[in-house]
Amino acid sequence: MGSTSAPTQSSSSFAVIPEMSLTLTTRGGDVLVRFNGTFNLLNLDNWDVAIFVDGVEYNGTRRTAGFTSAAGALGLVLGTLDGMVTTLDAFVTGLAAGSHTFTVQWKKNAGTARAIGTQRRLDCVEIL
Repeated sequence: MGSTSAPTQSSSSFAVIPEMSLTLTTRGGDVLVRFNGTFNLLNLDNWDVAIFVDGVEYNGTRRTAGFTSAAGALGLVLGTLDGMVTTLDAFVTGLAAGSHTFTVQWKKNAGTARAIGTQRRLDCVEIL
């Protein structure tokens, strides 16, 4: 669960979303990883989020979120997309028995990435 309220990411390099890191000692089984988080997008924001295992991006988990506003019927700019839920899942195979660190990381491509409050969670379960 998140405890840092409304963290942001304005770097173009991947960094761990606050509190989205778990270390699990496995017995050599596969690991089910699930992330849920809620984010705000403002006009021209664009960012990536992905699951990392032992510091390496896990193939197939990267998602990109972006928003470009559109002019409304009265010429108003609709500049915010609030409460976008993002879910990432991975079934991590081939890990040796031992300690492994699972993280969810994000980076901005344009604008800023913004999490809402503490509404995010990372779960990891070994499947034997």
